[in-house]
Amino acid sequence: MGKVLGIVGEYNPFHNGHLYHLEQSKKMTSSNYTVAIMGGNFTQRGSTSLIDKWSKAEAAIQNGIDLVIELPVLYTTSSAENFADGAIKILDSLKVVDYISFGAETSDVDILNKFADVLYHEPRKYKILLSHELSKGISYPKARENALMIYLNDIRKCVNVLSSPNNILGIEYLKALKKYKSNIMPISIARYESAYNDSSYSGNIASATAIRNIIKNNGFDILRRLLPSSSYSILIKNIKQGHIIPDISVFEKQIIYIALIEELNLQYRKSIYPMDVKNLETFVMVNELKSFTLAAQRLGYTQSTVSFQIKQLEKELSIPLFERIGHTVTLTNEGEKLLPLAQQILRLAAEATHICGNTAPEGLVRIAIAESLASWEFHSRFKDFHEKYPGIRLKIIATSTDEMFQMLGQNQVDIVYTLDRRIFNHNYVTAFEAPVDIHFVTGAGHPLAGQTQITLEQILEYPLILTEKNMSYRAALDDLLSQNGKETMPIMEVGDTQLIRNLLCQGLGISYLPEFVIAEDLAKGNLVSLPMTEIQPDIWRQLLYHRNKWISPELKCVIKYLQEE
Repeated sequence: MGKVLGIVGEYNPFHNGHLYHLEQSKKMTSSNYTVAIMGGNFTQRGSTSLIDKWSKAEAAIQNGIDLVIELPVLYTTSSAENFADGAIKILDSLKVVDYISFGAETSDVDILNKFADVLYHEPRKYKILLSHELSKGISYPKARENALMIYLNDIRKCVNVLSSPNNILGIEYLKALKKYKSNIMPISIARYESAYNDSSYSGNIASATAIRNIIKNNGFDILRRLLPSSSYSILIKNIKQGHIIPDISVFEKQIIYIALIEELNLQYRKSIYPMDVKNLETFVMVNELKSFTLAAQRLGYTQSTVSFQIKQLEKELSIPLFERIGHTVTLTNEGEKLLPLAQQILRLAAEATHICGNTAPEGLVRIAIAESLASWEFHSRFKDFHEKYPGIRLKIIATSTDEMFQMLGQNQVDIVYTLDRRIFNHNYVTAFEAPVDIHFVTGAGHPLAGQTQITLEQILEYPLILTEKNMSYRAALDDLLSQNGKETMPIMEVGDTQLIRNLLCQGLGISYLPEFVIAEDLAKGNLVSLPMTEIQPDIWRQLLYHRNKWISPELKCVIKYLQEE
């Protein structure tokens, strides 16, 4: 059946270093098939995996692994010895694996095997040396390293071997092979460019630690060159969907959250079931807006009603929920504990209502949106939206991309709809995205209309009517022209794309507009697109919300509506 290669990897995520190791291993062994033993949703050091095990397995398969087998979590989160023992036990039990390849700081398997022999058999002389070193009061790893160097009588080769986690893990693989009397042949691939746990990077290879730091800092341009394209696509998909855990602290927060829910369920079991859900909704809204007055406006209540609901909730729970000092409203410690439970109850109530179909969604949804998109999305479609969701009120704020995300971070809007360069940020969930075609466009009677090939120089010979500089596609145009040593001198700058279209139809110049703005006029023949390919800016429509945002039924309806083309 051909040679079978075994590899143990976490692939968290699968990067160019893993690809290098895989390709070198296949080359050295002339293997026909590759089996990977991979940790699941946890890593060998007990941390949570950046992405889920299914995504990691998908990346492995797309990059040349033929079969992925999950290493049980009992082994995955254990010591290096147990981790290696579980992996080798699985590979050996398959009875088809010919080689195991692991990454280390050295490609010299013989020196690693010398260590493994001593550590597996533990001869009496070694035990005495180890006991002597431990009596000096030094740590066990250092005592073991010293005892091995003395025992093997080869300090030059032995020095620093046990200081590397990858070398240690390689030695444990070799010990496990001896334990199971396995016929699997070991090979070692020396690490290339980046050291284990190295937070820096150079070239196209970086450690998983460096990659996770890059993700935290939103360095996606850098990330693209450090991962194979398929692995990059899988990672970006997880980021956009909010399905990553960048570090253990995030996971710990989730565990604490679940524990608090259970604690609060027990604490309030007698009183919480008869509780009016509307009171919990008011509680969450007052905390979100830090104001009884603003909460009343959002919910459509009087301020006295909001105050009564909060007092009723405080009475039912026998705890104070808010501190009111001057004009500030802040949660008490008890209120802080109740908040995650209240949010969960509201989510469940909303889901139950949606399933049962008893109540139409109602409430206010705040949208920060690019001005061009606002006109396009709601000019002809709002009537349809209102007929579908008569109880939903919209507050549309047309502003710049920077201002959008500032408002989103301060919870001043519920969702943003951008028209800009593509945005990647693990703090936000991408509900929808699509690339936008931008065209040089003019009236049907323009001298350039109908030509099959047009240069940028030809376009710049004619008057330009452009949007304002702060609009994304105008800024992208200016940037690209600047890179080519050119600049624009428009005869008019205006944010109103409808006005620009009217002027173009009168034969007054050339503009640079998104396809969705001019599609109707192009179809009618009022405007024509000029075939010029020298400038191709990367502009996207993106619908994003904060990953910690509660998705209310009315917000869910708006998202669904805006997702529809």
